Formats: sequence, structure tokens, C-alpha cells
Amino acid sequence: MTVARDRFNRFDRFAERTRERFDAFASRFAAEARKARARSVPALDADYWKALQDLFTRDVTHEGLSALFRQEAQDTFHFFTREIDLSDLQARPWHKRWPIALWRTFQAVAYRLSPWRRILFALATPILLLGWLRFGMILVLAGPLSVAPLSDWEVWAILGASLLFFLLVLELRDKLTWRWRGRSSSASCPSSPSPRTE
Repeated sequence: MTVARDRFNRFDRFAERTRERFDAFASRFAAEARKARARSVPALDADYWKALQDLFTRDVTHEGLSALFRQEAQDTFHFFTREIDLSDLQARPWHKRWPIALWRTFQAVAYRLSPWRRILFALATPILLLGWLRFGMILVLAGPLSVAPLSDWEVWAILGASLLFFLLVLELRDKLTWRWRGRSSSASCPSSPSPRTE
């Protein structure tokens, strides 16, 4: 119980830092947007493209990228699997253990979604897996060192879909963490309104 509480506290602190970074970014973006509207800069003006470049390059660091794919990805995985009991799978061989672990994780994520989002998630996940299977076949046929797959639009489509899926999972983790915090606050303060359900 203490381990689970410590884990959740870590997620809570991480979500708080993420929210603060997002709020700071949103404030800077809104300020830049107001300045751009005030200047009435044409879309093809050099200042417009400079502002657009700043939007996607400001505060982008190697440390931030490392934190995204290491710390945030690991924390997100622990968040969605914190209530999944995999102890009964340790004695099984990997080719039996991993499919069951993935299925339990899939169910745990689906359980946290509203009904229609659950259906979309159930449709999108196998399609994404089939896309990666197709990508693996392309690599096998072309050779692991071949650059030919880079000219295939299917490869770019599956990479783009995977990055978007990864981003949405991170956002879902943040949303669920804030929703849980809202419900905890409502439970401790009966006079406060209950959170919105979807």
C-alpha cells in the first residue's frame, strides 16, 4: 500500500510539473499571438516565419527529449500498469508471458476510458499493431540496412501514427491524474462541485 501511495505521489508531482510547464508555454504562446495580431503581420512575411520557428524551437533541449522518452514514458507505463498483477506470469516463458501482460495492460487502459472512446481505442490499437507488422515485413524484405523503406508512404504513415499515439497516451495519463485529484478534492470538500463525467 505504501509503495502504491509513493508511486502515485510521484505521478502527482510529475503531473503538477507538467501542468506548470504547459501553463507557462500557453501563456507565452498567447502573448506571442496577441503581438502577432497587433502587428497584423502577413502570412508570408519574414517575421511571421520567425515567430513560427520560435514556436516550435524555443525551449527545445536535448534534456527535454531525453526526459520525454525516458522519464515520462516510464512513468506513463507505471501509471497504467500500477494496478495490474503480473506476479503470476513470472514463471512462464517470455513468449507466453508478454502476450498476457500486453492484454492485461490493454484492458487496464480501456477500462479508464468512456464507452465510445473505449471502442475507438479497441479499433485503433490492433490497426496500429497491424501497421507495425507491415512495417516489419517491409524491413525484412528490403533488408535492415536498406534506405528503400524511407520512400514508402506506409512507413511514414505508421511512424506518424505511432508518435501521435504516444503523445495521446501521455496526455491521457495527465488527464486521468488530474481527474483523480479533482475527485479526491471533492471527496475531502463535500461542498465543492463534482467533476464532469464523460
